[in-house]
Formats: sequence, structure tokens, C-alpha cells
Amino acid sequence: MGEILFDAATGFSDLKFIDFGGGLKVPYKPGETPTNVYDLALQLGKAFSAFNENTGASWSFGWNRESF
Repeated sequence: MGEILFDAATGFSDLKFIDFGGGLKVPYKPGETPTNVYDLALQLGKAFSAFNENTGASWSFGWNRESF
């Protein structure tokens, strides 16, 4: 997921941020499984670091914890 978004982001020279918050599974009913935010952050962090390394970008990565 991250690789696709980061690749697309290179086409926008004035891009300020990418919002990853939408679509994360939040359990609303008993038995529903939430998104494992820890694992997701690890995977996105690796993809993000690779993006910065491969493009020479110096973007930062943040997470809005209030969404959970």
C-alpha cells in the first residue's frame, strides 16, 4: 500500500502530507477485528524509509493517534 502512494506522491511537487487514516478497520461490533496499527506502522515506516532513500526526499512520517 505505501509503495503505491509514495510513488504517486512524487508527481506532486507541492505535496505537504499523505493521509493514511481513512479505511483503517475500527471494530464497531463484537467479534470484528481492528487494524493492527503497530504492524501497519512498521510496514509503512519501511516503505517510507525506502522512498526517502530512493528519491533523495527528506519527508517526515507522522501518525494521528486521536483517530483510534
